[in-house]
Amino acid sequence: MTDLSTLVDSYPSLKIIGSHLELVKELNRQRKTYLLNLEESRYANSEASVLVIPESAPN
Repeated sequence: MTDLSTLVDSYPSLKIIGSHLELVKELNRQRKTYLLNLEESRYANSEASVLVIPESAPN
């Protein structure tokens, strides 16, 4: 299963938000759910969003 650092390395566009992603749930080792936490960013007034990236995400 891909961990967050490998995922960010594989998808360079995620580096911008990588430091704000937190693993919140893992389902059957097939899918991980990450919380996009912007509380400590310049978007601090934004609500948290959930980003779901399946293991089979296309490049």
